[in-house]
Amino acid sequence: MRVFYHPAMISNSANSSAAASKEAPFVNGLGMPFVPVPRFSTLFCVWPVRASDFQAYASDKGVEMPAQAAGSTSDHPVVNVTWHEAGAFCEWLTQRERAAGSIGSDVVYRLPGDLEWSAAVGLPEEPESNPEKRSGQAEGFPWGSAWPPAQNAGNYSQELGVDSFEFTSPVGSFPSNAFGIYDLGGNVWEWCQDRYERTSDCRVLRGASWFNGYSDRMKSSFRNDLGYPNAQYRGCADCGGRGDQIRKHAYGYPAVFYRQCTYRGCLTSGCTGWHQLRIRQHVGGSGVECAGKKPRIGDR
Repeated sequence: MRVFYHPAMISNSANSSAAASKEAPFVNGLGMPFVPVPRFSTLFCVWPVRASDFQAYASDKGVEMPAQAAGSTSDHPVVNVTWHEAGAFCEWLTQRERAAGSIGSDVVYRLPGDLEWSAAVGLPEEPESNPEKRSGQAEGFPWGSAWPPAQNAGNYSQELGVDSFEFTSPVGSFPSNAFGIYDLGGNVWEWCQDRYERTSDCRVLRGASWFNGYSDRMKSSFRNDLGYPNAQYRGCADCGGRGDQIRKHAYGYPAVFYRQCTYRGCLTSGCTGWHQLRIRQHVGGSGVECAGKKPRIGDR
């Protein structure tokens, strides 16, 4: 499910996917459109889960709505959602749609599998045995084979100069691919069901985001190996939300937006020189508001 994680996927059934097409998507009760993808009997949400979609879940379940990027609106992709929270959203949506009679008991919403995401982005079949071995093997990008990307290819690092958005952009702001799916490159990293490799606790992240600018990370076949399932700024599995290991993992998550700190007078012991955008707090814990700049190309 592309909730800032991934576009939600709905399993195929006679009364849903059979009638769905690129020209006439299946649209659920939240207004999320779904289209078929090659090689799989599933439907794929045409864009990442929006803040408004996740807000409906948070309000109904009485859970905290994660903090969203400054300036974002309800049609921006939801951010600050863990892999587990993404799964909880899918379970809630399944029950909601069944109760409304929109889907049958044989249909479920869930996160896409790694190979299903590959099919949606237009990659050929990948013979490697796990996401780690598949990562970066196939050439090409969501927009095609040319490098650098053309204007309006997607929401990537501002240093590439291909879009006008400083951070996330409203879903569907750029052209769709051949299957009618948007934002498979840039904007936010997207969660998949799979582990990065069999013995790892990390889950697969696909698609790159607004701060990425290196060609290897923007390949359609690239898998990010930093997907700790509990990680986001409120409760990172490694640092408990303190951010003291930010260099290790923060840029791996679509939900976590950090800027490089330009405040030169920080006296906080152990301050790494990075701060979190939404709470304007130094990683070292000083709480001093500081100016920042968008990460350089290649920063995680």
